[in-house]
Amino acid sequence: MALLVKGVPQGSVLGPLFFNVFMNNLFYLMKEARINAYADDELAEIYTSDKDPVKLEMKLQCQLLEADQWFGMNGMITNPNK
Repeated sequence: MALLVKGVPQGSVLGPLFFNVFMNNLFYLMKEARINAYADDELAEIYTSDKDPVKLEMKLQCQLLEADQWFGMNGMITNPNK
């Protein structure tokens, strides 16, 4: 059995609840975009819309930077390749 420093064991009953409680603040941080994240998936999606593609790109880039900072402050590392 591995010792956990932080987090919950994969497959635990309370894992999804703890994930949602932990991630809750990130959802409030996103002002210009929405986020989809699931406790049983490694992927979170940030999305928004705009008629102007340049504004759309700027909105998404700004929100991605804010999310990346939030993850870093909360001891998580993002994977830009995903």
